[in-house]
Amino acid sequence: MLHIFSLGIAVTGILFGLCGAATAADLRQLEPEHSFSVAEIPGLERTRVREFRSSNGVYWFLLQNPGREGYRLVSTDMSGRLLANIGLPGGGDARSLAVTDGVVATLFFNFQKKRTVLLQYDFKGTLLSEEAVLCGSDGLLVLSGRPAVVCVDGNILVYGDGGQTSRYSSWIRSGSLAESLSSGALAIIDQETAQIVLNEYRTGTLTAKSVQAPEIETALAKVTRAKARAAAVLSTTDPPLGRHVIIVDTAADPSGFYLLLWPYHGATGPSVVHVDNDGLLKARYHCRTGGEDLGPLHKIDVQGGYLILAATNGRVLRYALTTTTA
Repeated sequence: MLHIFSLGIAVTGILFGLCGAATAADLRQLEPEHSFSVAEIPGLERTRVREFRSSNGVYWFLLQNPGREGYRLVSTDMSGRLLANIGLPGGGDARSLAVTDGVVATLFFNFQKKRTVLLQYDFKGTLLSEEAVLCGSDGLLVLSGRPAVVCVDGNILVYGDGGQTSRYSSWIRSGSLAESLSSGALAIIDQETAQIVLNEYRTGTLTAKSVQAPEIETALAKVTRAKARAAAVLSTTDPPLGRHVIIVDTAADPSGFYLLLWPYHGATGPSVVHVDNDGLLKARYHCRTGGEDLGPLHKIDVQGGYLILAATNGRVLRYALTTTTA
């Protein structure tokens, strides 16, 4: 995912404040209907999930090898059966993941050459292209069915055939996550505050939203208390506190986008807030784990009426989005 400035800032003389607040929807309890671990597949033991995406009944993972020695792109079917295992070049760092109808893409930073390239593979593992990324970037989107690199200054480079690129401006900035919506807008979510900007990147229009959900309010309160406790024991010579994230990942489907909240209790499972394409609260979910702490569930995607969560240790949980009210 991608990384925004604090919302409610002045842009070209206009103050974008918080508007369109939505009230709480009914909470729905979700039980996992299927679970497996990609790290239990022979040859993938002790790998760690860095990125996760689902597309057309296939799960794609960006995995880091044991001992932080290299990366690989791996796909499975929804039952966990291995489909593809693509080893990435050594001597670098891979980040972000984008999947289109025929391509899986990732960004790779070569330590020796000190440059980032966009690697695109077909689903069998054949390298289709390796394009130099000339802006600082650690994020990918899919726009118009194509992999798109998000630069640190907010510019978006959409990669077409033959290395041709189209450039768009956006308000994606450091500290945010972004999703491409079916409405044609970008949803930009501040990880620290859960404030949202809907960005019509083709026209430059911005609309700020504030989603009022009990789960978000609870997470913000926990972060506020944690900051206060930490600040109370810091001296003037200690380094400043880091950022406290409450939105750890996001996903989108035609109905809107989904926010995976942090922190949560490992044995009871995380909360997910569903927001529609207009920035209004649509649903609230509690994703149960069966009373077992499965490790940090830090990645989310949605596909075909299912919500899928992935943990760093390789565990994948699938939930049907047809549930009863709590």
